[in-house]
Amino acid sequence: MLSEDFQAILESALDCRVRAAGTEPGRHVDGWLEMHIEHDVWKLAVEQKAATGSSLAEVRARHDDLGARHPDVVPVLAVPRLSKRERQALRDHQINHMDLAGNVWIRGPGLVVRTEGARPPATQRPTKGRNPFSKKASLVARALLAHPSDAWRVRELADEASLSVGYASEVLRSLVERGYAADTPDGFRLENPVALLMEWAGVYRWDDNEVHSFVVSLGKTELSEKVCGLFGRRGVDCLFTLLSAADRVARYVDHDQVHLYASSLTRELADALRSELYAEPVERGGNLHILKPYYGDAVWYGAEEMDREQSVSDVQLFLDLVHYPVRGPEAAAALLKQRLGARLKLSRDQVRTLREGLGL
Repeated sequence: MLSEDFQAILESALDCRVRAAGTEPGRHVDGWLEMHIEHDVWKLAVEQKAATGSSLAEVRARHDDLGARHPDVVPVLAVPRLSKRERQALRDHQINHMDLAGNVWIRGPGLVVRTEGARPPATQRPTKGRNPFSKKASLVARALLAHPSDAWRVRELADEASLSVGYASEVLRSLVERGYAADTPDGFRLENPVALLMEWAGVYRWDDNEVHSFVVSLGKTELSEKVCGLFGRRGVDCLFTLLSAADRVARYVDHDQVHLYASSLTRELADALRSELYAEPVERGGNLHILKPYYGDAVWYGAEEMDREQSVSDVQLFLDLVHYPVRGPEAAAALLKQRLGARLKLSRDQVRTLREGLGL
């Protein structure tokens, strides 16, 4: 079902009346909207996804097919959050699109719309109750996803996530209100992991982290070992993520990149990277990327150790990969198929729903 937030975005961007057309949703159509501008009416067929996905050519083909079957309809892709790069790619493919930040680009017979958003997405604006995807609150969702069959008393979950009982209770109530968790006689349980991950992926991106990139003349295996050794000698914890972590748990993509979270990146540590590894800092590109975690300590929850090296949890890795531009969606799909789906006890239909919803 199409979120009412997108209807409100169109009304705000165009200063016009927009209403639901009432037509039943179909395959790749989550809602039909009618835009009334003066004496003209345009009908939009809106496909809502949590992310653009990896194949814009497929999106364009679906929209072309829909336009051929319904010549009076303008297809539009609706995504909660679109980066500048993603919006340009969509325009290059001539795909109509909009997001909850107010970015709208639509072309149709007699219709040209382009607005640049200036406000944060609605999903990130304060709402009633705790935001379950904020930095500290995310620990509750992480615990539920890590133990999908367990029922939790509030105090048990608070202890697991190192949160106060009152704070954990507020976050749990927020998850229940959204339908992601259920309050049962046995305790709080994970209710809808698919919807939970889809919304989370819609409000978080890997580049929300502070990224420091370097060029180092080493292969990724040797580079990984030396960076971890350098950090360890200075008491800095690190976690592999993105394709570096995918290599360790669900290898799918050939690459030469090293991505890792670091508990700190001081000037002294950056100097050590330059003096010991001859690492040259760069604004773009590079093959070593140190991430200061957006989620802070929460990113360490559920970390896994392999061969004396630590990687982020499957949940964090999935969230990081979904929007990563270098074959990240493909790696996320492989992770979901090989590990995460089974760990979350998802059915084949649930895995397919999650993949289609995120465009994987």
